[in-house]
Amino acid sequence: MKENQAQLEPLLNETMLSIQSFEPKILAALCHKLSKIEKLCRWNVGNEIWTVLESEIIQSAEFFNPMGTSNVAWALATARRSSPAVWNELGNAALRNIHEFSPQASANTVWAYATVGHSSPLLFDKVAEGALSCLLKFNSQAIANTVWAYATVNHTSPKLFDKVAKVALPLLHEFKPQEVANTVWAYATVRHSAPQLFDKMAEVTLPCLHEFNSQAIANTVWAYARVGHSSPELFDKVAMIVLLRRHEFNSQEIANIIWAYATVGHSSPQLFDTIKSIPLPRLREFNSQAIANAVWAYATVGHSAPQLFDNVAEVAVPRLHEFNSQEIANTVWAYATMNQSSSQLFEKVAMVAPPRLHEFNSQEIANTVWAYATVRHSAPQLFDMVTVVALPRLHEFNPWDLANMVWACATVSHSSPKLFDKVAMIVLPRLHEFNSQAIANMVWAYAVFNFPSNVDFGLHSDLIRLIVSSIESFDDKGLRQLHQWNLWGKERTGKSVLPLDVAEHCLRVFNSKEGTHSRLENNVARVLHNMEVCFEVEVQLNSGYSVDFLVSIDQREIAVEVDGPYHFIGQTKNQNGSTRLKHRQIRALDNLT
Repeated sequence: MKENQAQLEPLLNETMLSIQSFEPKILAALCHKLSKIEKLCRWNVGNEIWTVLESEIIQSAEFFNPMGTSNVAWALATARRSSPAVWNELGNAALRNIHEFSPQASANTVWAYATVGHSSPLLFDKVAEGALSCLLKFNSQAIANTVWAYATVNHTSPKLFDKVAKVALPLLHEFKPQEVANTVWAYATVRHSAPQLFDKMAEVTLPCLHEFNSQAIANTVWAYARVGHSSPELFDKVAMIVLLRRHEFNSQEIANIIWAYATVGHSSPQLFDTIKSIPLPRLREFNSQAIANAVWAYATVGHSAPQLFDNVAEVAVPRLHEFNSQEIANTVWAYATMNQSSSQLFEKVAMVAPPRLHEFNSQEIANTVWAYATVRHSAPQLFDMVTVVALPRLHEFNPWDLANMVWACATVSHSSPKLFDKVAMIVLPRLHEFNSQAIANMVWAYAVFNFPSNVDFGLHSDLIRLIVSSIESFDDKGLRQLHQWNLWGKERTGKSVLPLDVAEHCLRVFNSKEGTHSRLENNVARVLHNMEVCFEVEVQLNSGYSVDFLVSIDQREIAVEVDGPYHFIGQTKNQNGSTRLKHRQIRALDNLT
C-alpha cells in the first residue's frame, strides 16, 4: 500500500495543477476514481485536492450528464464530503435532466444525499416520480439503496414504498444480507406497512441468516419489531445465532435485539439469560438509549436480572445528564416494574428530572411518577414540579396516564387539590374511555385524599353507573379498591353508593385477602400480654378492614396497628396513601381510635 501511495502522490500533485482545464466529463471521472482509490486502498488523498475539486464541481455541475452527476455525488458521499454549496449545485444539475437518469444513477444519487445528510426535498420528489415508472429495471442493490435513502433523510413517499413492496417480491432471492437489512430497516423507520414483503423477506432470509453480520441481524429484528410484524421462525433463528456469535455484537446491537424481542413479545429465555450476564466493563460501552432499552426490555418480558439492574444503576447514575426524557422515564419504569430497588438511581433522577420536565410527554410524566410511587421512593420536589408542569397539559394525557397520575400522588400522599380538581373536570366527559383498572385506581386515589371539592365527581351518578355496569371486568385488586371507594361514599353520604349486591361482592373480595404476621407484631403481642391487658389479634371490623390488635381498656376499644416500613414512603415517617386511608376510614366508620 505504501508503494502505491508513493506512486500516486506525484500523479496527484500533477493532477492538481491541471484540474481547472478538465472537461466536465473528465472531472466527474476523476472524482469517481479518487473516491474508489480512497475506499480500496484505505488512503486519504487529502483535504486540499478535494477542496479544489469541489470548487471546480460548483463551476461545472450544470454541464454534467446524468451519469457524471451520479458519479460525482457517489464519490463525494463515499469521501464524506458534505459542503452544502456543492450538494446544492449538484441537486440543481440533477433536476435539469432527472428524467434521463438510469435506475442505478437515481439510486446512487439519493443514496449519496442521504449518506451525507443533505436535504433536497424537490430532488427526492422527482426521483420518486421517475422511479415509479421504471422500478422493474431496478436491481436489488438499487431498490435497497433507494428506500434506505428515503428513510434516512425521513422523506416520505408512500407511492414509491407501495410500489417497491410489490416489485421487490420476485427479486428477494437476489438480495444480499445487507440489502435485506437495509430494506426492512427503511420500511420500519418510515413506519410503512408492507406485511407481504416482510413475510416473504423472512421466508427468503431464514436459510442464509448465518451470512448476516451482526449489524444486519440487529437491524432486521429491530425492523420487524418496529412495525409490529410477527415472525417467530425468524426470531428463533436469530436467537440461536446471537447465542453462538454473541461476542461479535456491539452494545447498540445487543440493546436493539433484546428491545425487539420484548416489543414483539417473543419469548427467548436463553437469550435473555445470556445477555443479562454482560460484564460491567462492556456495559459501560452502552449509550444512554442502549442502557434504557436494555432494562426496559427485561421489565417488559418480566425476565429477572437483578445483577444486570444493579450494574446498570452503577453505570447510569453518573451519566443521567446524557439521558433524554423517554430514556429517564423508561429506566425508572423498568426498575419499578421489576421491583428492583436502587435508591441512588431514583435519588439522582429526582434531581435531574425536575428542571427538564417540560421535555417529557404525558406518558413519560405519568410513568415516572408511577415508578416512584410503586417503589415507595420519596421525591416531594419532583412531584411538586410534576404538578406544575402537568396542570396546563392534562388535556394531552390519555385515560391510563391520568389514572396513573392521581394514583401515584395518592400512593405517596402527595396532596394536590388543584391537580385532582382539573383531572375530575377532564375525566367526567371521557369516562367511557377508561378501562376497569384505570377506573379502580382513580376512584381509590380520590378516596385517599377526600378533598371536599372532589365529592361531586367521585360520587357522580355517571361514574357509579359505569362501575356497576362493568363490575364483572374488575379483578380482585380493583374490587378491593372499589370497596374502599364505596366506604368513602359512606363517609360522605352515610350510605353505600353501590347497590347492595355489588357492595357485598366487593366486601367479600376485600375480606378474602389474608394478612401476614411480622416479627414486630409478635413483639407487640408479648408486650400487651405482659401488660395484662385484654386484646384480640387480627380482628375484622364492620368496615371490612382488619386491625392487628383490638385492645380493651376501661370498657373502651382501641385499635392498634403495627405499621412497619412498608406503610411509609421510603425512609420518611410519612404514611403512604393506603395506610392513611385505612386509618381514616376505621376512625370514621368503625368509631375506633
